[in-house]
Amino acid sequence: MSPSKKDDIKEIKRIIEIATIAIPKERDARNFYLAAAEHSPGEMSQQIFQSLADQEEEHEARLKALIAMFEERLEALK
Repeated sequence: MSPSKKDDIKEIKRIIEIATIAIPKERDARNFYLAAAEHSPGEMSQQIFQSLADQEEEHEARLKALIAMFEERLEALK
């Protein structure tokens, strides 16, 4: 295996590792915003916190897609 290929594999594994670590943080942030929305006194703040929670859910989905994409690349390199 060439040094370049080894470097690519190492980098892809690191990307997967970081994205995997980030997923629970996105979930925690989403839960935080959902709780904030639930305890907010007004409709405007509820909508803002719900919107932020939705964004965190989207971030999680993007991270999962990123992991899947890089896992495919990793398999192709092996």
